Amino acid sequence: MPNWKNAGDYDFAAKLDGGGWAWEFLRRNKGYRDAYLDLASTPKKSGRFLSVAESEAAAAARERWRLAQPLQDPAVDSPPLFESAPYSPSILDSVSDYFTYVEGSGDVENGQQGFAEVVRRPEFAIVVFDLRQTWSAQVDKAKKLYELRRKESRTQIADEAAPRKPSDWPLYLRLLDARLAGAKPKTVKATIDRYVKIAASADGSNPDKAYEPDWKAARNYCNGWFRFLSFVPPKKKKL
Repeated sequence: MPNWKNAGDYDFAAKLDGGGWAWEFLRRNKGYRDAYLDLASTPKKSGRFLSVAESEAAAAARERWRLAQPLQDPAVDSPPLFESAPYSPSILDSVSDYFTYVEGSGDVENGQQGFAEVVRRPEFAIVVFDLRQTWSAQVDKAKKLYELRRKESRTQIADEAAPRKPSDWPLYLRLLDARLAGAKPKTVKATIDRYVKIAASADGSNPDKAYEPDWKAARNYCNGWFRFLSFVPPKKKKL
């Protein structure tokens, strides 16, 4: 992991795509790190092959963290393969909203995930096709519904989707790394430029007012919002 005290250690973040960001937050989740260590030691307990119970535990762990592969070592930099469903539906509807869930904020330090929270995803919707009818009889209507729903949802996406401010994500990684390193909030606020500048401002601003929401967002990305990031489409390059 990078040294949280050195902002330059996070320059790599400029090259991350959605899956890369999802992995950076997930690999800092203590619950995930503990789950990986537990599963990694399993073959040593039972020999070469996993028992049925151990196989079920591994599958449950993959489902919990929405991975389409065995849990990956947090020390590995390249992102794992995330599960594509149910977080990226491919068909849309003009009536049915799409809902999913993320774990509650929980506690990053002790690995508690908290309660599941139902979240409306305005950038997705659901369509139902009548299998008794032909595709050609329904495809034109589906296209029209898609365009209508897409137009209606633009402002909703901006207002209701999980917070996505890429410029803040490197800071969130630093805050998470600071906690993993055992640094106290007081030390963090006295080290990171963002809070040092606020404390030194002439208007007497309190850095706590900036630190607390930053830490809350960092914790939320680590504990659940990372699932949204694995489906953030890459930015199109300007020609």
